[in-house]
Amino acid sequence: NLVAIKTMATCNVSDAVIYSITRKHNSRRKAYCTYKNGPAFTREPGNLTQRDIKKTSGYLSKSVGIGQRKPGPGQPQLFTLIMKDKQKIRNPSQQRTEQTLLYGNKFKVQEQVETSTKYNLYRGDLAKLAQRRIFEIQKIRCNYKKFLRKEAKFAEAENDEDDVDNGAGSGQSNEDLVEVD
Repeated sequence: NLVAIKTMATCNVSDAVIYSITRKHNSRRKAYCTYKNGPAFTREPGNLTQRDIKKTSGYLSKSVGIGQRKPGPGQPQLFTLIMKDKQKIRNPSQQRTEQTLLYGNKFKVQEQVETSTKYNLYRGDLAKLAQRRIFEIQKIRCNYKKFLRKEAKFAEAENDEDDVDNGAGSGQSNEDLVEVD
């Protein structure tokens, strides 16, 4: 009976109280390079911007997060929209609801995110933030792939240059050029 009273009391706590308690006393809150004068950042799950502001806090009863799934060979990157189930807010093992977003063109992703959030009346204010986060992750991945291709091309050119310097293909080797006394 005491357990039922404890869970009932924690379910009735408002989001404002939770945020005010966790704002200053949170182990995941860090003021990176701001010397306590600038914005504070946080690594809490369900926070889209990783900034310590109430709008995107992951500890609220309704929050939206972005997850990534490793694609199979030849498949595009899969994203999941992670939301909390309102009835299971204080039971962390069962509170996550995941919806897989299939990556297509920009409008298809926007439609899927809005269907999961705005049209279901679940934190529609975070729909644009979730879309922007997905597009930023895609942009970073694309730039990283370009960087890897450029590095591979540079390494290949450097290897070809080393072969020419070493006399490869000219019939000479470095051993013939060294005189021993």
